Amino acid sequence: MAARQYTTYCIKDPDTGEIVYVGQTVDFPKRCQEHLTLRSRPKIRTQNIKTWLHDTLSSEKTPIIEALEECRGKTLSLASETA
Repeated sequence: MAARQYTTYCIKDPDTGEIVYVGQTVDFPKRCQEHLTLRSRPKIRTQNIKTWLHDTLSSEKTPIIEALEECRGKTLSLASETA
């Protein structure tokens, strides 16, 4: 069985270009759309990626999502995400 293809990606603040999140996925276009779909704000007291995305999208700004690396298999993808 062939190893699945994973994409390591980052989400950047549209104002500063600072990386606020690094993730991995097997379906990069779908994952981008999921991140950019505005939902209700999570009821979390601390800032996490979901609250950050909600607040950013609510302010009519679009986060920058970039593919960083393509990896064969989950193990390599996890190493890429960590790095």
